[in-house]
Amino acid sequence: MTPFDSILTPTQAQSFNLMEARIVIEQWRRHYNTVRPHSALG
Repeated sequence: MTPFDSILTPTQAQSFNLMEARIVIEQWRRHYNTVRPHSALG
């Protein structure tokens, strides 16, 4: 729940949540592919 949920229509709130999810998933993907240790490396 965001502070904006009270002023957004359900469709707008859903779009905002989808955008938030895309950002979080992209951050996780970058971390997963670059930062975490790879078992193949040793």
